[in-house]
Amino acid sequence: MYSKKTIELLLSLHFQQACSLAAVVSGVKPSVILESVEETYWPTLITLARKRGLALSYRARNRYVVLLQGEKVLVAPISEGESLSLERMHSLGMCEEAIPRPLTSRFNDFIAYVAKDYRILLELMRLRETRSRDPQAIRRLGELLGYPKCCIDNYVRKGPVRAWHDYLSGLVTAGLDRSSPMEFWAVYHVPCSLNCERTLELGRAYLKALRRISKKAYSVIVRRLTSSHLTYSLGRRFIDFHALDKEVPLWFSRMATDLLPNPYILVAEILRPYIYFEWEEGPYRLRITKELRGFRYLAFSPGEGVLIASPSGKVYVYLTKETLDREYMEYASTVFRVYVTEARHGT
Repeated sequence: MYSKKTIELLLSLHFQQACSLAAVVSGVKPSVILESVEETYWPTLITLARKRGLALSYRARNRYVVLLQGEKVLVAPISEGESLSLERMHSLGMCEEAIPRPLTSRFNDFIAYVAKDYRILLELMRLRETRSRDPQAIRRLGELLGYPKCCIDNYVRKGPVRAWHDYLSGLVTAGLDRSSPMEFWAVYHVPCSLNCERTLELGRAYLKALRRISKKAYSVIVRRLTSSHLTYSLGRRFIDFHALDKEVPLWFSRMATDLLPNPYILVAEILRPYIYFEWEEGPYRLRITKELRGFRYLAFSPGEGVLIASPSGKVYVYLTKETLDREYMEYASTVFRVYVTEARHGT
């Protein structure tokens, strides 16, 4: 049985991260990078790791913290350029009874690494923290995270921007942008094709793992997963929402038509972002924070731009294709477009 706190932790995460964590806990997936864990749930994540024998790591102030298979705690100073290994942790670190709190962002969230095996965890941390763009490093990172070989090969060959563009473009061409398989959105990696059976198998396995942990969490997360996904930039950049059958006020319709060409305009319930961050430059802004969630007015023009505002008129998101890097402008057709996950009967 899993505790009420564990269920709350899963529900606090973005739906894809919840699926990935459940898959690691169940042994379906070797490791996961939780890119935005709210600090409130740090004690619950520690407890989960200890009870389930997981290896867990995160950054504290000026040091790494590693919980080995739910038991021993090691800390080591962060030294740029040095590889991370268990031996180094033992030589530079020290065991501690009190586990240091994570170093959080200004949004009070932090990145955590979770794995079934501490050796996978340490290698995953080393590759992710160095942020190497070497093809072999990227390939190994995909292997550690349990992605299909065919999808890793496709990603390495094309690069992230083209890989995501080709996949999303394929959905549009096949008419699946209005009803894409739920399993494709339960995983993090970009599928190599629209009929990648290995990705579909993994998606089903992740969802089964989630259901084994909690039928309630499964039901809630599947509802979030079967939503609409609006791309706001290149690569894996989505704002997830449920469209609501409500009237759009005239002031927002006028704002949207002034800023965007021939926009689709709707009312939406914005869901939990994958990560929290803010960016603003000139008239453009991107406020992906907790405040973005909830009842909002949304407008988008495929390939052209997006606008999201609150009922009070506060603009959270305003972007156009001019905010994209010029070298990638050829991929703009799949940006500022909505991709809908099909709802399955009985979920």
